[in-house]
Formats: sequence, structure tokens, C-alpha cells
Amino acid sequence: GVDSFLMYSASNSTLLPPWWSETRERKLRVASIENDLLSSVIQTMVMKLFTLPLRVVPKNQYINSAVQLAESYNTLLMNSWNSQAEMFLNDVVTFDKGGFLLIEGNDNVSRPFAYNEVPTGLKHIPAQFIELIDNEEFPYRYVGVYGTGNIGIHWSRIIRLTQIPTAISEKSYVGLSFVSRAFNVAQLMMSSIQYGLEGLGKIDSDQIIWGTSLTSQAI
Repeated sequence: GVDSFLMYSASNSTLLPPWWSETRERKLRVASIENDLLSSVIQTMVMKLFTLPLRVVPKNQYINSAVQLAESYNTLLMNSWNSQAEMFLNDVVTFDKGGFLLIEGNDNVSRPFAYNEVPTGLKHIPAQFIELIDNEEFPYRYVGVYGTGNIGIHWSRIIRLTQIPTAISEKSYVGLSFVSRAFNVAQLMMSSIQYGLEGLGKIDSDQIIWGTSLTSQAI
């Protein structure tokens, strides 16, 4: 299984668009589904994350209103988490831009979530239907299943989780997902194996560095 994954990753990593682009995200999604070893690891990770206990705790446990509010949010969180979390976590480990949960409330997602407005639930939005925009107020755009939509989403309406997020503003704070890092590691391992074969004389250096006088030992 590991051998086939290494060969699959090595052959496909060179075909992956450079970090970061929507095209790369689509390629990562396909890879996470069509490779059996990768998809089984992802499913195991998602199930472990899914079982982590989540609970809303009031800031002051001696105030009845705060405790009651926390309990109501706990009910909302559990109902939404049980039905939406598996798909959301799958996006987190698959897409460099992460996973997205819409905070449900008023119907207009382009309108800011009011301070006193009580949310009614959380809804998973598939990451492949979300485009990142370099806009502080409306950083996300819902493009729909066939890319025909064009709905700007206010920042207060989205909960977003990204693995290893960066602080590069023009990349809209995308990170490196598990799938993306798996390809990087596989490519590094294949390079190490290839270098070892060169050192043993099984691969001529001319196959790697063409038109130079460097030997395998010098490499």
C-alpha cells in the first residue's frame, strides 16, 4: 500500500498546480477520493476528530442566565455537529483553504450577523463551492455547484478551519492540508530513494543532471 501510494504521489505531484490555486484544490480533492490508501487514512483522521468532545462553557457559572444560554448553545452545537462535522472535517484535511461552516440566522448571508442576533444552527458549505476573495468584509464567495453562483458572504457568517494557516495576505490565509503535505512528503521520499540509487551507481547522474561533468558522488 505504501509503495503504491509513493508511486501514485510521485507521478501526480509533478502534475499538481503550484500552491496556491483553485485548480490545485480540485486536484487534491480528486486525489483524496481515487487513492484507496489516502482516502482510508483521511477517513480514520476524520472519525478521530469527530469524536472529540465539544462543549460551550459560560464565562461565569454563577449567573443563571449565562448558564442557560450556554446550555442552549450546547444543544445547537451538538445538533449541528452530529450532522455536519464529518463533511466539514473532511474538507479541513483535504483542501488547503480548509473547511467552512455557515452560521445560520437571517437569510441574507451577505448581511453582517447582528450582535444580539441568536444563531439557529451551523451548516456545512462544501469547500469546492467557496472562492476566497481578498476582501476584509466579504472574504468568501459562494459559487454554487456548477460555478454559476455569485454570492458574497460576510465574514461574521462563516466559521473556517485551516490546517497550518499562513499569514500571506494575498493567499487569503490558506494553509497546507494533510493531503497537500502527504504529496510533499511522498515527493521528498522518492527524491531520497532516487538519490540513494544514484549513490549506489544504479542510476547514472546524466539521467538527472544533463550536460555537466558532475558524478553521482559529487551530487
